[in-house]
Amino acid sequence: MHCQYCDTELPAGVSFCTNCGARVPEATPSSAGQPTTNLPDGSFQLPPTPSRPTVAPPASAPYLPQGTLPPAVYVQVPPNSNSATVSLIFGILS
Repeated sequence: MHCQYCDTELPAGVSFCTNCGARVPEATPSSAGQPTTNLPDGSFQLPPTPSRPTVAPPASAPYLPQGTLPPAVYVQVPPNSNSATVSLIFGILS
């Protein structure tokens, strides 16, 4: 079975694509022998998007699973100078 969005080979029985995370519809065989999907009334299925070539991350980049964010970076801001604050106040008042 292949994902209809990214054309990745999928193992049998999965509900979501392991590459793009799209929901894999449950296929039921029709009278013509081709799989069809059960859609709610009034809905339609979009045509599959063309597959894009995948780009491997640089060798130096750490591996992050898809859907996760890199660790946060905290930057300490230097404190304001008291004399600069007093100078600004007196500049505005004058």
